Amino acid sequence: RANGASVFALSSSGATSARARYLAKIANESDRVAGVYEEEKDDSSLLSVLADLRMNGSMAGSLYLGRQVLLEMGKVTKLHGNRDRVEQAGFAVLKEPEMVSILVETGFISNPTEERNLRSSAHQDKLARSIVNGVDAYFRNHPAPHSWYAAQRREHGEQYRIQPGDTLSEIARQYSVSEQAIRNANALSGDRIVVGQVLKIPGS
Repeated sequence: RANGASVFALSSSGATSARARYLAKIANESDRVAGVYEEEKDDSSLLSVLADLRMNGSMAGSLYLGRQVLLEMGKVTKLHGNRDRVEQAGFAVLKEPEMVSILVETGFISNPTEERNLRSSAHQDKLARSIVNGVDAYFRNHPAPHSWYAAQRREHGEQYRIQPGDTLSEIARQYSVSEQAIRNANALSGDRIVVGQVLKIPGS
């Protein structure tokens, strides 16, 4: 009966659900058998990697990327448990300190309906496009220096829709522009912003 797509990211403080914990255990055992990685001899190396992730923002970026992918996938397929939240656990395959990383589960082949969907080239195409759209949304908001996305932002500027928990200073940091530049572009007299509000992001 299990059904629906999910997105997972690495966790530094345990799994966010029993399912995430179980999936990470199975995936890590499979990776170990396949020789993808070796179990850490002690906790120091894992703690070191997780510390690096926290320092360079990779985990935060992974969660943001995962959220964008989930939002897009939710338009074309059912999400597991109707949850649009990125789940987290200790996936060995995601322990990469220098880049964002997520694990995407597109459905359950043990579910007859989803098995038929996953065999369908049309459904595969919709899923693939939704993942691409999510990745595209991530890079538009977090363009790597000297990338095409960064060049487009410098040339045209962008728009950003305020999400719960956003602050003007965090948005300015994400887009590498000053808070005052955002205020000027949007005729803001202060730092007050509201969820759903669309801000014009000036080119940096």
